[in-house]
Amino acid sequence: MINSPFLSVIFILIFGFTSCVSEREKTHKTSTRSEKSNSDTIPFTLIKNYFVKNTGTIPNNKKIKTSEEFNAFFGSAATMGKEGKPTELDFKKKYVIAVVLPETERSITLTPLFLKRVSSEELVFYYKKEMGELQSYKVVPFLAISVNQHEKGNITVVELQ
Repeated sequence: MINSPFLSVIFILIFGFTSCVSEREKTHKTSTRSEKSNSDTIPFTLIKNYFVKNTGTIPNNKKIKTSEEFNAFFGSAATMGKEGKPTELDFKKKYVIAVVLPETERSITLTPLFLKRVSSEELVFYYKKEMGELQSYKVVPFLAISVNQHEKGNITVVELQ
C-alpha cells in the first residue's frame, strides 16, 4: 500500500500541472479575443507641450491637416527638462485630431483612449474627461493627437464616461 505523504505529493503535482495548463489556455483565448477586438484600432501619438491660443475661436474641424491651420489655434509651450520640448509635427506625414473644450475655471483632464476605423470612410476617436477642482484662473482644456496621413476618413470624436 502507498503511504499517505507520497500520495499527497502526487496529488499536488497533478493538480498544480492541470491548473497551469488551464490558466495558459485561458490567457491564450483572452489575448486572441483582444487582438480581434483591437484589429481596427489605429496607432496615434499624443501631442504634448502646446496651448490653445487666446484667439476666441475653437476649431470647428477636428482634423487639422496643415501647420498653418495648427499654428492658428495652438502655440508651443516648452518647459524645462527632458519632457519639456513640444512634440514635433510633420504635416507631410501626419495630421492632427484635436479636441478643444470651452474656457473654464475648473481643472479638466482629457485622456486619449483609442482611435478606431468604423468604416472605410470614418474614424472615431474616443477620449475620457475627468473634472477636477475649481481654480483661481481660467484654462482652455484640449487634447491633440497625430495620426499617419494614410489613415483617411472623416473624424468623429466621442467622449466615453
